[in-house]
Amino acid sequence: MSALLAAALRVRAVELRLARARGASELLGKHIHALGNALQIIELSSLELTRDGSATSEPVVDLREANERAGEAFAAMLDLTKRAQRTTVGPPVGPAIRAAVAVVGPAIAAPIELRIELADGACSRLERDELDAIVAACVLDAVTATRLTLLVRERTIDDARWIELVRVVPQGSAELVVEPPSWLAVVDALARDVGGELSLSEGRDGSELVLAWPVAQSSSSS
Repeated sequence: MSALLAAALRVRAVELRLARARGASELLGKHIHALGNALQIIELSSLELTRDGSATSEPVVDLREANERAGEAFAAMLDLTKRAQRTTVGPPVGPAIRAAVAVVGPAIAAPIELRIELADGACSRLERDELDAIVAACVLDAVTATRLTLLVRERTIDDARWIELVRVVPQGSAELVVEPPSWLAVVDALARDVGGELSLSEGRDGSELVLAWPVAQSSSSS
């Protein structure tokens, strides 16, 4: 199997897992708004009926009880559309990215300069295969670059620790495209999953793609 194909499979495997995780919530999300509107109409209609002195009539009582039960079911469905917050601490980021670059490097002709300015013990909420997919996607997105630099560093923003993965190419795209089939779609999705962000700007040495996400406290340091 070629290095290029192996890198692509790493990305697609993580994309598939993310798609499956979102499947149920996205399907429900299409109908949540309409259902909420319908329940609100029922609630307002039942209140209007009580103003006519029908508050104790059996149909109105049944209607209000049914609406209350439907509201509880609606709240439960709404909870399902919310992505669960990650609590698991992933592997040390620096060594994982170093290993990923060693594997994916042969997929492109350009040399990859890797600079890691991050303590080896710094961890995040991203899993190892997700870090592999991020590196592979960032490299494949710049497959035609003549030179590629990856910088991993830590920054402190508002007293919070953040990890940044910066990809620099001399003549990269000036527009950030994260919609599929862009390789960066999985990078953007993973960033949002852990409370991070993906951005693109022009730097001193070329186009700078920056993935920033929070540092997570490991169990040994908590």
